[in-house]
Amino acid sequence: MNAFSLSAGGPSGYIENDAQGDTRRFAGMDPLDAAYLIAQNHKGGVAQIAKDMGVNAGTLQHKLNPNNDRFHLTLRDAILMQRVTNSRGILFAWGSQEGYTVQRSSTAAASVDLVDVFVHWQLKQADLTRAIGDAVNEARDRRGQVGRAAQRRVDYAVQEAIAAANQLAAAIAARVPQRDAGM
Repeated sequence: MNAFSLSAGGPSGYIENDAQGDTRRFAGMDPLDAAYLIAQNHKGGVAQIAKDMGVNAGTLQHKLNPNNDRFHLTLRDAILMQRVTNSRGILFAWGSQEGYTVQRSSTAAASVDLVDVFVHWQLKQADLTRAIGDAVNEARDRRGQVGRAAQRRVDYAVQEAIAAANQLAAAIAARVPQRDAGM
């Protein structure tokens, strides 16, 4: 069943302190600040990212420095940096800045069992309901306040439910017969 988990950038399952699982961490952030944050939190830092990107570490460091006007992070740099770090923080920040929510798209082969996909979607909805219920109970116990961990669990469950719904829609769309152009 885990084959259908499609949360953007995160591993299967919620990990409270995992930057990749928290898509809202970058919401409202400047994309260049997100790039800097990714570099600061990546194992091996800028040196490792530069090595994986095949670029000079000093140049990348200058591009990530918000006080540097001479070197600029290009769109190609940003895309490659996200790929090598497996973090989509720049994309999330940019989408948020422009008023969009970024969600991984789904493609499904016609061979995927619709019942399995449907059950997976139902399970993700149940996880979302549980996360919301926990947040509501926490708010009752804390005079209307919800902690960040509960909020992140709800965000993660929302992303998982959307991904499962996208998977279900893609699995159904894969079963629509294609018209022959010659007909």
